[in-house]
Amino acid sequence: MLGKASSDSEHAVLFIADTTTMTHQDRPILCVNVFDPQQTFRVVPSELWGVENNLTLANMDFDEFSYAAGSEGIFRGF
Repeated sequence: MLGKASSDSEHAVLFIADTTTMTHQDRPILCVNVFDPQQTFRVVPSELWGVENNLTLANMDFDEFSYAAGSEGIFRGF
């Protein structure tokens, strides 16, 4: 499903709008950890800014968001 991200990328996360994003009622966007592509969670669009900001600034780790994702694996906020 996923190609390989550039090894010289400065980004820690990849956001993907896939079939699930387009068909699920909440439109959850797939978040992939660039350094460990097996680590993923989804985020509702209204919370995407917080995930992107905190991961980009290294205020929070990918794991903190993935642990906070509900039983569906969708992060809806803290």
